[in-house]
Amino acid sequence: MFIERSGHGPEVVLLSGWAMSRRCWGDLFPELNRYYQTVQVDLPGHESGCGSHFSFSEPQRLVEELAGQISNHSIWIGWSLGGLLAQQIAHRYPKKVARLVCIASSACFLKKENWLYGMPEETFNDFTDAFEADSSTALQRFVALQISTKTKTAEQVDKLKPFVCKNYQVEELKAALEWLRLDLREALSQFYFPALFIGGSEDQLVNVESLKASARLAPQAEYLEIAGAGHLPMISHSKQLCQSLLEHLNG
Repeated sequence: MFIERSGHGPEVVLLSGWAMSRRCWGDLFPELNRYYQTVQVDLPGHESGCGSHFSFSEPQRLVEELAGQISNHSIWIGWSLGGLLAQQIAHRYPKKVARLVCIASSACFLKKENWLYGMPEETFNDFTDAFEADSSTALQRFVALQISTKTKTAEQVDKLKPFVCKNYQVEELKAALEWLRLDLREALSQFYFPALFIGGSEDQLVNVESLKASARLAPQAEYLEIAGAGHLPMISHSKQLCQSLLEHLNG
């Protein structure tokens, strides 16, 4: 795990998603750093986080280590897998959290009998098998799925490529995928702080209905939808997302 801080003020922790580097938040840094100290994290096995002593295969130790490096009453913003990690922090160390923002990240990623919004487990298992067989090809497919099908162009796909991990550890990314099996719905009922779930209307990976349902589970949560956005609104709709974040963070 690698952590980099910039700016001044209250801490805002930015947790990126699976197979993506902390650079994916780049368009938001200038504005956020005007008001906050951003804490940018490369997760274990991801880019600068390669070689970390902490691992997704040891969830309790990973959550404890990350929480220990962040001040109490900080703001946590997690995208995709990073949102699940932020929810884990909030559940186990609630004093660390003043506000929580989950972007394209719900309380339960997979479809279940009483949770119809998630990805079918068979589809997810097929992807994990494909990644194990050929990680490079699977990552290319993953990148393509993050853009709205209505607006997808070769130029947009190329724009995403710099944010995908070039330096990664296959075993660590495999362990990180297992985190997407977590079910944190019960934990959300104990989140007694402001929370915001943000979804893209054209997201192919996380159904917006799962984000709406997640927001209903937390006592002080709201839902915000970004029209036309896919799975990566911080890149495709960075200005709109940044404005919405600042409005939420400023109360």
